[in-house]
Order: sequence, then structure tokens, then C-alpha cells
Amino acid sequence: MTLFNRTKEQTKRNDLASAQPKFYPIDVDNLHLADYQRGLRKARAKKLAERYDPDIFGIVLVSFRDGKYWVVDGQHRVECCRIRGIKTVWCQVLEGLTYEEEAAKFFEVNDSRVRLTANHKFNAKVEGKDKKALDIVKALDKYGFTYAKEATDQGDNCIRTIGTLQKIYDRHGYIGLCEVLDILRRAWNGDVRSLKAEIIRGLNTFIINYDYDKHFLIKVLESDTPWGISNRARSTTNNLNRPDCSSVCFHIAKTIRELYEEAAIKNKIRVKPCVLKAS
Repeated sequence: MTLFNRTKEQTKRNDLASAQPKFYPIDVDNLHLADYQRGLRKARAKKLAERYDPDIFGIVLVSFRDGKYWVVDGQHRVECCRIRGIKTVWCQVLEGLTYEEEAAKFFEVNDSRVRLTANHKFNAKVEGKDKKALDIVKALDKYGFTYAKEATDQGDNCIRTIGTLQKIYDRHGYIGLCEVLDILRRAWNGDVRSLKAEIIRGLNTFIINYDYDKHFLIKVLESDTPWGISNRARSTTNNLNRPDCSSVCFHIAKTIRELYEEAAIKNKIRVKPCVLKAS
């Protein structure tokens, strides 16, 4: 497979050939897909069509071979144009490639890409002044937390699971998110082990389904550790008959309820019974 392991001379020739790229508007009906392409995901193309922005649409990469234009990169954008009724699209045209070389180009283009993580997307929204993202950051700041922008960001007070925070905000708003963060801060003071998705979701499940005394709840959590609660919850997930209750998050909420009720009985505090549902 020398196409994927080019010699220096081949690379030099390719660099010279690509020094002056050619760009043309091409009718979308004249753009074809070869077998090296991945399957078209219609849902993705539809989403691109709904969010169509000509400023960031980009240039479609095609190869002119055997009298036809073959899409090397951009098939979903081409389908987006079809959905929107756009007749032509600007393309960078490669010439003189064999079918095998096209396949190698397709591999190289896609293999070199780094996809945005959920945290990269969130950070971009923060910088773009998105209201939801700014609200979440405001809540984090209020209780002394930060969010991880990169995979290497970690440690006490740094929340990596930004998707969990977004789900809590979507379902329960700014106030609901603040309640979770306040309890996390006061119970475990930003301990990195308390900031895992399962702990945060489990605590949120407890909060939204249980009539509790906040001060007492914090005391109960303080007397245990997040990993201790997680281990106790996990020990119960192997003996389940109901698949709808199989998530660790649900069982963390259930474990918190048990600890709360045990402490309430010990301290003679009346608590209202509840039925927990997975968040």
C-alpha cells in the first residue's frame, strides 16, 4: 500500500502539483460518490441544511477523473445543497488522480481531522456569548468551580463532564443547577472524585425526587466519601431484575436516600418517603 506510505519524491511532486489549486462552481447534479466514501448519513445532511451558513460552508474537495467529478471530501455538504435547492457549489478540483489515489486522499483528509469534544464545543459557545453556556459558567463561578476546556484539564474544583451540567440546566434551569453545585461544594469541597458524572447525576436525581433537609443532607454526605457512595451503589447493580433501574446514577441516588434515612432514624428526624426515578 505505497499510496499510504509516500516517498519523499512523491510528496515533493504532490506539493508542487497542489501549489496552485483550482476552484470552480460545479452543478451538484454533476457530483458523484465513489465506493471509498462512507455511507451518507441523511440525518447529518438534514442538520447541516437546517443550520446552513454560507460563511462557514467551506469548499468541497473533488477529483476530476474519467470525465466526471468525484467527491473526495464534502458529501454531506453536497447533500445539504440538494436539500436546500442550491444548484451549484464551489469545489477545489484535483486532476490526474487514479481511483486508488482518490481513495488515499479520502483517507488522508479524514485521518488527519481532530473532532471537537463536547468541552471544545461548550467553550466555543462560552466565547460566543451563548446564554445557556454563560448561565452554566455563572453557576460554576458562584460555587468556585471551573470546567475542563481540554482533556488534560483535571483536578479539584474542575468539572470535566460538561454534558451532565448541560442536561441538568436543560431540565431544571439555573436554580436547579445551582442547588446541585452548592451541595457538592459544601459536602465535599470540590474533591475531584465528587465531580464525576455519576455522582453529579445521582445527586441531582436525589434532589429532584426527595423531600429533604438541605443542611442535614450535607452533613450526611460529609460523613461519607463520593467513592464510598459510588462503590456501595455499584455493589447493588449486579442483582437487578428491572432494567429501567440499572443505571449506576439511579443507584447512587438510591444510596444517598438510604444514607439519609439511616441518619434520620438515628437522629430522630422525620423524612417523607419517596420513589426515585432515573434522571
